[in-house]
Amino acid sequence: MRRVCILFLLVVSIVIIGYDFSVPTFAAQDDKLILLNGKDIQYVVSQNVVLWKSKKDSGLIKIPSTYPFGVIVYGDSRYGDDVHKKLVEQMLKLDFSIVIHLGDMVNKGDNLEDWYKFFQITELLRKKVLFQPVRGNHELPDKFYKEYLKIYNNRFTILDYNFIFIDPLAGLDEAIDYVKNNLKDKILVFSHYPIVTVGHHVNDTISKRLFSGIFPLTMDNKILMYVGAHDHNYQRFVFDKFVQIITAGGGASLYSQQLAHKNLVVFKKEYHFVYLKFFRDRIEGQAINQDGKVIDEFILAVKD
Repeated sequence: MRRVCILFLLVVSIVIIGYDFSVPTFAAQDDKLILLNGKDIQYVVSQNVVLWKSKKDSGLIKIPSTYPFGVIVYGDSRYGDDVHKKLVEQMLKLDFSIVIHLGDMVNKGDNLEDWYKFFQITELLRKKVLFQPVRGNHELPDKFYKEYLKIYNNRFTILDYNFIFIDPLAGLDEAIDYVKNNLKDKILVFSHYPIVTVGHHVNDTISKRLFSGIFPLTMDNKILMYVGAHDHNYQRFVFDKFVQIITAGGGASLYSQQLAHKNLVVFKKEYHFVYLKFFRDRIEGQAINQDGKVIDEFILAVKD
């Protein structure tokens, strides 16, 4: 038995060490393009196109410069590798320029094998588009998150839309202040934690604090949408002209609805991701399951 365990650990070590971490992960931070991870990557940015080259291969990433442009959002893949792979297969059939993972990318933040699997499954996504990570609670301990991704509170602008990413785990007050200090028009806020949920985490203290700090900021219609994860399902809430979405069906075990809410429009206990298509005057959204079926769709009008 001891020999079997040693052999297993040896095989795992060889697989992890043999993974090519030179596959790039490009993201935007404070309106600048940054390379999050990758060894020996050479790249040039010209006219909203990133040309990159590594020892393994080369490619290009187009940063949106015209409407419409597509964004994929999902979270909580964790240990659900088979589901995660199916979702990525469906994503690759779409036209998109940015992928946002809302955290809980891995099951244990200090498990290098978990990170190996995550990078392997998302490789084709990261080679094609900007990949924006948001840290979740399962990235803790965050030794490898710091090494490979290292983005916390962050913002960038694509055309007229302002994307804000907050990390309450780095400080709740700091996260709320980050939103307050970056209020502009046409804002979308992304975090691992939702501000309201009817699922398993309905009593989460972080979500309640975020609600009290951020929801009042939606009253002037500058914040169009808040997108969170953490509760393993799909939820869509509508508050007048403000929308909150939970997209946490990336592979971890699904959670059921716990209670009703007057602003809840849709609840789906399904594995899925969200596809947002941005136009100057509207955002078109779809929730798509692992079989490619649309389980929800909506249009959010945007004042030009």
